[in-house]
Amino acid sequence: MQMVTRHPGIYSSALAFSSEKEPALAKEREKTIAASFGGDTEAFDRQTPLRLMQERRFEGHAIYFGAGERDPEFIGYMEILSHAARAAGFTVEARPVSGAGHSWEAASQGLPSGLDFLASRWGIRQ
Repeated sequence: MQMVTRHPGIYSSALAFSSEKEPALAKEREKTIAASFGGDTEAFDRQTPLRLMQERRFEGHAIYFGAGERDPEFIGYMEILSHAARAAGFTVEARPVSGAGHSWEAASQGLPSGLDFLASRWGIRQ
């Protein structure tokens, strides 16, 4: 999410598995802001994908979201991020990964669908 929203000229598409709502070094938002931005909340907020998607348009770009269906926290983040991405002009597909929780299982099981999504966009279907 950070790369495609901060560098849309380089990244036209992204796969986002179990994405956090915003970058985090710890559960406590203040710790991330203190460690990475010297306590400057506004500087941190300016770099978050949600903020960037409010301020910019991303037509022609796409994101595939996946999160484990047994991971309610990250399913919630997926819903928030996918809604914001659609509103910002991204082509979006968001899918819960059946049977998975918050683990690599979500990414490994969801990757084939994500790659199909990208392949159809890039014209490289089998």
